[in-house]
Amino acid sequence: MRGYSAPYFNLFLDDMGFSATLIGTVLSIASILELVMIPTLSRIADSRGAHRLLYRGLMLAYILAVLAMMIYPITAVLFVGTVIVQSNFRSTFLFAMQLSFTKLEQHGKTFFGRIRSVSAGGFMIGNLTASPLFAIGQFTGLFIATIISGALSILFSGAMPKNTTDKPSDDMDNETSDETIERNRLMYPVFLAQFFVAIGLRNGFAFWLIYFQDALNIPSEQIPLIVAFSAILELPWFMLLDGPMKRWSAVWFYIIGAIGLGIHFVFFGLAGSFLAIIVILITRGPMFAMWNLSILVHINEISHPRNVSTNQALAQITVPSIAGLISSAPLGFVYDNFSPMIFFVLCCVAMVIGGLIMLVSHLASRKSIKVKHT
Repeated sequence: MRGYSAPYFNLFLDDMGFSATLIGTVLSIASILELVMIPTLSRIADSRGAHRLLYRGLMLAYILAVLAMMIYPITAVLFVGTVIVQSNFRSTFLFAMQLSFTKLEQHGKTFFGRIRSVSAGGFMIGNLTASPLFAIGQFTGLFIATIISGALSILFSGAMPKNTTDKPSDDMDNETSDETIERNRLMYPVFLAQFFVAIGLRNGFAFWLIYFQDALNIPSEQIPLIVAFSAILELPWFMLLDGPMKRWSAVWFYIIGAIGLGIHFVFFGLAGSFLAIIVILITRGPMFAMWNLSILVHINEISHPRNVSTNQALAQITVPSIAGLISSAPLGFVYDNFSPMIFFVLCCVAMVIGGLIMLVSHLASRKSIKVKHT
């Protein structure tokens, strides 16, 4: 579902006449909705054990929004529909991953990277088939495929557990359902790091395909191939990272991935051809895999089963939504009125700051543990 739609919404709006500033404004409004709605729903799901039900509801909202945008492509519907899909597609992925992690832990497994690679594989297949679909039916073809695959995802979601608390934990046996679980203090530097990383990542991904199309004159038909190629390069790295993450802290992979992705945005700004983009994407694959998998694993490791869903939502939805709310419209203005290179450098600087925050926090926590041990 995401492979057929997520990379192309902004291209669709651009094709419908939305300016970069207006697209940034839509993203900011979506961030407000995401900021308020997803953590609230996640907390309710935590208290009632209804995470799978929440996942299905968010998927259904995504599908209906895409259907409305396809049938009534007028400005108001496009605006509202984009707000809904932008505020939902990160949360659908997040709940699917966390429920899958819970399923693995129920069976005593920690193959998190392999599960994440399955998601990347689906995204890759979506983009590989998006190109011929776009050639046949333009955006309408992509949206029909989005609706069908989203409906199938809901149908097969019964394979996931009903909630994230249904996982092995020695502490769970001695706790009542009403007991408040204190948040691990290591979550707070994660929130701060995610704020800066989200500024660079959200805005960079919002405009990189538009930049390829407008500045480099890459045809719309080739855009799905670029996204698919990018997903193909990520897939093996997700599978290879399970072993290293068992030996070393996931924080190190987060730091390398965040800073590496920021630098790659600068490389995109320097790219002058389709071939240059392909070369850059080859080295981007491991960076994205390290960042994306490490944050999921790290939060799962430092959270209690009864608040892991809320922590994931706060770190990967609430905080990035605040970052998007603050930065999307201003950076959209920068993209409209200044050199794209300036835009990509700003994205890079924000992501480097986020990586350095995690580095300082990790070193400080290791020093604190060593002092206590002594």
